[in-house]
Amino acid sequence: MLYIGVDLGTSAVKLLVMDETGDIKKIVSKEYPLFFPHPGWSEQKPEDWFEKSMEGIKELTAECDKSQVAGISFGGQMHGLVALDKDDNVIRPAILWNDGRTGEETEYLNEVIGKDKLSEYTANIAFAGFTAPKILWMKKHEPENFEKIAKIMLPKDYLAYKLSGSFCTDVSDASGMLLMDVKNRSWSKEMMDICGITEDKLPKLYESYEVVGTLKKRKFADELGFAENVKVIAGAGDNAAAAVGTGTVGDGMCNISLGTSGTIFISSNKFGVDENNALHSFAHADGHYHLMGCMLSAASCNKWWNEEILKTKDFAAEQAGITKLGENRVFYLPYLMGERSPHNNPDARAMFIGMSMDTTREDMTQAVLEGVAFGLRDSLEVARSLGIQIERTKICGGGAKSPLWKKMIANIMNLKVDVVENEEGPALGGAMLAAVGCGEYPDVETAAAKIVKVVDTVGPDEELTAKYEERYQQFRKLYPTVKCLYEKADFSENEFCHIKTYISYDSTNKNSQAGDVELVEYGKSKVDIGFPVFNYAMGYDVNNREPLFCEKYPGSIVDISQLKLMLNKAQGYGYKKVGFILDRGYFSKQNIEHMDKCGYSFIIMVKGMADLVSELILSNKGSFENKRNCDMDGFGVYGKICKMEDCMKQIEKSDIFIYITAYRRKPLKGYDLKTS
Repeated sequence: MLYIGVDLGTSAVKLLVMDETGDIKKIVSKEYPLFFPHPGWSEQKPEDWFEKSMEGIKELTAECDKSQVAGISFGGQMHGLVALDKDDNVIRPAILWNDGRTGEETEYLNEVIGKDKLSEYTANIAFAGFTAPKILWMKKHEPENFEKIAKIMLPKDYLAYKLSGSFCTDVSDASGMLLMDVKNRSWSKEMMDICGITEDKLPKLYESYEVVGTLKKRKFADELGFAENVKVIAGAGDNAAAAVGTGTVGDGMCNISLGTSGTIFISSNKFGVDENNALHSFAHADGHYHLMGCMLSAASCNKWWNEEILKTKDFAAEQAGITKLGENRVFYLPYLMGERSPHNNPDARAMFIGMSMDTTREDMTQAVLEGVAFGLRDSLEVARSLGIQIERTKICGGGAKSPLWKKMIANIMNLKVDVVENEEGPALGGAMLAAVGCGEYPDVETAAAKIVKVVDTVGPDEELTAKYEERYQQFRKLYPTVKCLYEKADFSENEFCHIKTYISYDSTNKNSQAGDVELVEYGKSKVDIGFPVFNYAMGYDVNNREPLFCEKYPGSIVDISQLKLMLNKAQGYGYKKVGFILDRGYFSKQNIEHMDKCGYSFIIMVKGMADLVSELILSNKGSFENKRNCDMDGFGVYGKICKMEDCMKQIEKSDIFIYITAYRRKPLKGYDLKTS
């Protein structure tokens, strides 16, 4: 029998067909466009995916016995948002995994909802690429489209739905949505509530090897020339599918991918979560779980260094002169596009450290290769801290074609590195899942054992491993040392574009004994001594600790009515991200609605809610003080968010967050904690 695997990638769909032994008969690739409607945005049309997939299947099976095709399955780009209306029309182009528009939504999830809660609900924290932030973005910025949503799915699941009519997804791909309770392999009610969606809009969950349906006869089985009983199997997210394709299944198996990005993928029979969420905790396609560390720039670092800096495409020639492994005094931090695991810092940037007058071209090239390997080891160390023992790993991706790089990986990681015969990644994994789903193999582990063949192994050298251990211990100190440089570093034209600046704004009135001055008139005064008054207001840049502006206005005007004017004036200073700190005098429905409409962040003291605030403080006292995950770094305070649904009826907002703090003061000996 024949089995088709579909790898739905970002630039192209790759398809292969194999027989029951794993022998690959043919491979086809079809490209489709990628759209960048705004800087940092990344979109594709799901209709293009399906059109090119159908073309690819026809070409793939043109010369084979089509009656032998038994099943089709998928590996697909993860995290993307595909939304359909009640008539199954695509509402808008899919927002992809590498789309960066959801910075505010990601910050909201991690800081307002809280990383501890997200981890409790889903086993993960929010990243800009995940699906849940995209849903929140759509809800805020495209409410008319959001209201039309009848079905939410992931990219590969659109293909399965079109081919079979089954509204489905698999647990490995769903793990990356931030909507699934990974441990229990079910949708998270809490996350659905946070995103404002109901379970009927989410697909049914399947294991990756389970049958979700058969080809629609009149539409696609006949068009493709297949039998009407060809099974459609759920498939997996691309990393999980690639792991199946390299035999990284079962307990304690590992795969390192040196592609454009880099991943370290560790399969496990048991569920586990790193307490700092430095690694992703996802369901695996074999029915169990996996931990995954992802670095955003791996082989792309080598490509950038050679093609953009050295102006060469002869990568092998550049590596030929590198002989003194473990002795390089130059370090390279591989953060060209920020970093995901384990640092989760989109503002991190690459750098060379340690050059001197005798530094050579070869030293720099060697540092790039070593820096990527060191960066991947950072994720490996997190796994080891969880008690996971890894002795060997598979390796795949374009970087795996370099014998030198594989040798570095083996010695820097202190692992045996196995090279597999076929490196077809998610497409092969998809075909293997199809074979399992059709009953060709009883489970994924058996299929992997029969199909995946190791053709070479690179082992660590004891002496070289010792040298690299010393170098790695130096490397791991570099990021914490230079991290502060990224905090206000800006790599665009505006100094303030990445920094949220908080402006403290207040106004007051003063008595005046002046004569006939336009601003001086009778009004409400805090200290009424019978003289006319005037008002003045000041905006203060909290970040830079300097005043921004001072305004004066007639004494008869109530302070609260001036807020809109002053807020707009403050934003006119050129800040791209701005928040405001206001006292209770500005607390009104109109002012809050204005700030919310403008998208301003704000902290405002409440008025007329003493009983509620007192109740919240008393009910939460003792539940957050001294907890590390409640510590607000750099401010010397602890804090907790209490979400109060409709707690202020006079304000038409979906929810209000009341922030309860505990502040530290430093006496002569140690720290004393006082609740406020």
